[in-house]
Amino acid sequence: MADKKIKFSAVALSVIFVILVYALLGKHDGYLRVNFFDIGQGDAAFITTPQGWQILIDGGPDASVLAKLGEEMQPWDRSIDMVIATHPEADHIAGLIDVLKNYEVSYIVESGLRKETSLSNIWREAVETEGAEVILADSPKRIVLEDKTYIDLLWPLEGHDGEVSANPNNSAIVAKLYYGDRSFLFTADIERWAEQNILANNINIDADILKTPHHGSKTSSSELFLRAVSPEAAIISVGRKNKYGHPHEAIVERFNKMKIPVLRTDKGGDVILESDGKNIFVP
Repeated sequence: MADKKIKFSAVALSVIFVILVYALLGKHDGYLRVNFFDIGQGDAAFITTPQGWQILIDGGPDASVLAKLGEEMQPWDRSIDMVIATHPEADHIAGLIDVLKNYEVSYIVESGLRKETSLSNIWREAVETEGAEVILADSPKRIVLEDKTYIDLLWPLEGHDGEVSANPNNSAIVAKLYYGDRSFLFTADIERWAEQNILANNINIDADILKTPHHGSKTSSSELFLRAVSPEAAIISVGRKNKYGHPHEAIVERFNKMKIPVLRTDKGGDVILESDGKNIFVP
């Protein structure tokens, strides 16, 4: 698709500069577009930047993500610039395995954490086969995509490459997307332990849009965490009538009490937001 180069800068916050030159990739109208896919009981969010970067954060529980990508991308476009795999749970990486089989991916961002499941092993093999450049989320990093558009990898604070965990939720990648004056916080499946440690380390999680942790589970979205994020709206990626009871009624009530509007994929399907860098709106 394009010539891509990465440069590393030795500063307090590691900065990854990713320079991309596009040729005739279609119309880019100056808006950032984020589509939180209605993917069932799982997470998958597709980002298109003003200059045409395509980034997929997680892939949901199955191959249905391919149909969703087909709706967002041009039919001839068989490449995705960056895939972020937040952690090796089936409802986040199963669909990504199908993505790697069907698309050429330039960069894969992951923690390297593993789980003792056949799916986790298949994911590892798929990453090796893809041959993409792997960026490890093993410390705070900034990935600069283009002017005014970048992603901060905020959590975890230390490396987990090669480690095996039965419950990888609290080591899942937390990432913050910026475009101009606006920001989106993606929190994967972190629970209160991670939320508390993020707050204890004074990590800047203030954001305009929050992808609610762990599908609205009662183990996440503590009041202190939500106050620190102070979002204008929250997205809950969740399957209809799922067996876990997500989102938990206590979490829904907490959002209501804090007057945070909630958009749910099980209620309204795909949640699509766009931004011009100053405003965020539903197209």
